[in-house]
Amino acid sequence: RWWDYVALPEDVDASDEDSFRQEIRDLAFTSLQLLKDAIFDAECAPLFSLEVYGHIIGMFELN
Repeated sequence: RWWDYVALPEDVDASDEDSFRQEIRDLAFTSLQLLKDAIFDAECAPLFSLEVYGHIIGMFELN
């Protein structure tokens, strides 16, 4: 998942890495919930998992 591999910003101390990654994951979860509220379609339900969403965000980050 994307939040497990995103580079740690210079202003985040290495001792805070776990909380930083959790915060990024929480933001992705909130974003996914908003997306689901706006466009959810039961036929596409598997695409609305946090796991899939994390990979989609990661693909955008790589480009």
